[in-house]
Amino acid sequence: MTVASPEAAPLGSYQGLSERDPRKGCPRWPAGLLLRWQRGEFVGWIEGRCGGTNLCDYCAIQAAHENARMLSLDAMEAPQPMLLVIVGTRTATDDPRPFYYGRQEVIRALRDRFGRQVEYASLCEFTTGKGRHSGGQRRPHWNVFVKGIATAAVEEARAIVRAVWCRHVDAEPEAQYVEVLQDLGAAAQYVAMHFHKRDQAPPEGWSGQRFNCSRGFFFGRTRREMRALARADLQRERETWKLLKARPELCETIDGTVDELVNELLEQRHARTWRVVSMDPHLAELTMTDRLCWVVDRPRLEAGVVTPPASEVLDARAPQRF
Repeated sequence: MTVASPEAAPLGSYQGLSERDPRKGCPRWPAGLLLRWQRGEFVGWIEGRCGGTNLCDYCAIQAAHENARMLSLDAMEAPQPMLLVIVGTRTATDDPRPFYYGRQEVIRALRDRFGRQVEYASLCEFTTGKGRHSGGQRRPHWNVFVKGIATAAVEEARAIVRAVWCRHVDAEPEAQYVEVLQDLGAAAQYVAMHFHKRDQAPPEGWSGQRFNCSRGFFFGRTRREMRALARADLQRERETWKLLKARPELCETIDGTVDELVNELLEQRHARTWRVVSMDPHLAELTMTDRLCWVVDRPRLEAGVVTPPASEVLDARAPQRF
């Protein structure tokens, strides 16, 4: 019997994201900080994450899951015809500004023709630089989901995108893709997860946004509200998975027991209070910002850093990644 080598194993969700296992947690989280949570007499300790999607593979994975869920939930709640626009460039650069202007002009031209109802969500990724004609250079391109244009007008929209984009960006019109999107949920899941792989991550020095959308893209919700909804949905999914893993016999139930137990677990999580604890006296003077609240995603997080008593440090459990 021939045993397959690890290199020949099938690619998984995290394949190509990093040489280290990205599921081990955020490597950029300050070593001297812990997040202490408490619910009644129960106390736990975990490490947070930096949130730098251009700098951290682990945080890029988390953002990819959230982006995909945001788009998928929106597609289920407000299904409507949509176009998939893929625009790129022949220029290898780490300056995102020219491309932002090009995208702005494309959306302006589409709105001038089809109306103010045109909305978009954009995901940026890079080529690997390993192609035959790449010359080892990595070039950005954007996957843009466009709402508000009838499917019958796809050819006219394609002509507008190609003309306007190539007027402002070094690109060939024939290389710009515009087609009707048949399944936003599936496409969003594929694109959002694919573009966060390591080979498609921005090169060092890139400071542009990897996900962006117009103000009205998510029907009836702001982007912040949609991200909060996606995080809650992902948390429910995680709690359900952990519950069924711990109690596999529940897989056979159909009476709503699983939902009731998951709701109870979520209520317990929401009842936690959070505190940032410094294990290093030199970090005690740090000022916490709203960014840290985003990192731990806990509205009850106390925005202060304290140095715990020695006894509290000694009694603390080993931190858990999340």
